[in-house]
Amino acid sequence: MLPPEAFLPTQRRPARPPIPSTMTATLDPRLEAKIRTAYAAQGPARLLGLNIVSLAPGRCSMELPFSEAVSQHHGYYHGGIISTLGDSVGGAAGCTRAGIDDGIVAVEFKINFLAPAVGEKLVGHAEVVRAGRQLVITTIDIVSVKDGVEKQVALMQQTLAVLAGMEPAAQWGV
Repeated sequence: MLPPEAFLPTQRRPARPPIPSTMTATLDPRLEAKIRTAYAAQGPARLLGLNIVSLAPGRCSMELPFSEAVSQHHGYYHGGIISTLGDSVGGAAGCTRAGIDDGIVAVEFKINFLAPAVGEKLVGHAEVVRAGRQLVITTIDIVSVKDGVEKQVALMQQTLAVLAGMEPAAQWGV
């Protein structure tokens, strides 16, 4: 197995703190409950251990712990798993800008892998760039965390479609 340093020089930076909880106060509590419940119920989230760490209007952070189930043959996180994290965290950020009864689905994304992803966990940080009536655009920064130090491993841009009225909050118990 080649060490990650063999691929690309990387810039290391200290781990970023989660979005402060004071920011979540401005998100409608019903919308936050709907998003957390819906994402916890998704198959990939349960199967892989995806976890929403913080949620605020137009922003979301999720973590994915390392396990053999998410690795590829060199021992790094698999690219498809990194993409799944990006798609999930971007979608959750997009949901914060949709209506309480709206659904969100990805219609396109592009991901750049910047370095091999190694570490105890991956963290995806998503932010809504533009939210329209029909489309929401997000950017996602994915970092690996090893020994408390973050290293950027992927950068993603995503386009989401808003499904107006297609996902009533009541179906999620909120």
